[in-house]
Amino acid sequence: MRDYTVKIFSDVLEEDTVTKTNNFLLSKELPWYFSQTSTTGGNQKVNDPTVPTFWYTEFDMKKDKVVSDVWDEMYSVIQTEDTLGSLELEVVRTYGNGQTYGLNGQLHTDDERPNTWTALYYAVEDDWDVEWHGETYFYDDDKENVVGACIPKRNRFVVFDSTINHVGMAPNKQYNGLRVTLAFKLQSINETKPRVATDASFSSSPSTPSNGMSDMDMGDIEVSDDGFVVS
Repeated sequence: MRDYTVKIFSDVLEEDTVTKTNNFLLSKELPWYFSQTSTTGGNQKVNDPTVPTFWYTEFDMKKDKVVSDVWDEMYSVIQTEDTLGSLELEVVRTYGNGQTYGLNGQLHTDDERPNTWTALYYAVEDDWDVEWHGETYFYDDDKENVVGACIPKRNRFVVFDSTINHVGMAPNKQYNGLRVTLAFKLQSINETKPRVATDASFSSSPSTPSNGMSDMDMGDIEVSDDGFVVS
């Protein structure tokens, strides 16, 4: 079985950074456009009625200081944790995803090339209720088994191999707002192979042990305190 490299980071960013980032991303002044899809073909399929569409906003790392600041801190944590070994990463694109009730994503990969990565920051507050859902689910290559999930939580982000099938779920109807994630699409700028986890193991920072999640059936899922889905 291939390696499914996913790392969840919780409560590792400075509180001031989280507050500024959430205030920016959840501001009513931020422009959102109903033009994003979550298929491997990306937003080229926005006019296809069979493809789910949701809210989207694009950022410029050179102009949007709040976004570049949170990335700088996230990247520092990633390097400190040695999540991807000696890989050096560059941001090739960053944008916000917004989902309301009923706007589930579609199972997809972000890239098909090796040494490409995605980082997702969850812009939610302390009052986010796990019953509202909004998880990111990760699947095996056959799209038959859930190998893990990340639950939205304040001061949480997840980094994963962009070739892993995944889907962002919308909140349920008890939540009337926008479920917002900030996505960073990354690629390596050197050729060194990363140090990766094996046996589809997910890990959570700073202190949660790895949990094997291969061959998981949706009916076996229960939620741990640190945002995993475990059987």
